[in-house]
Amino acid sequence: LPPGWERKATLDGRPYFLDHNTKSTQWEDPRLQASNKSTAKIQYSRDYKHKIMSFRSTLNKQYSSAACEKVPTCKFYVHRGDIMESSYRQVMKTETHELTAKLYIQFEGERGYDYGGLSREWFHLLS
Repeated sequence: LPPGWERKATLDGRPYFLDHNTKSTQWEDPRLQASNKSTAKIQYSRDYKHKIMSFRSTLNKQYSSAACEKVPTCKFYVHRGDIMESSYRQVMKTETHELTAKLYIQFEGERGYDYGGLSREWFHLLS
């Protein structure tokens, strides 16, 4: 450490540094600050700006095209009276890769749109 500096630690073990010269404390190691001051500033480059703009436009294109594609879904139609058995049958007849899709639950004999509420209720009834 530079002259007049001391390293201490908090009760939970996090190190901090005391500067007895200026009677101040800080979290950063003063040796790292001295090396950062000597480094040259990175110059701005138009190439960098162009790369960032290109990267962002590529991301926008991917997200907008992904939003237009149909989101895969996994629909289960279950009975409230025998929810464990009907859910088990639905899960077992579903392909493994389909189980990773967005889950929609519909209770037989009931009308409703599953915007998350019916799925939440289904999980709650199964637990």
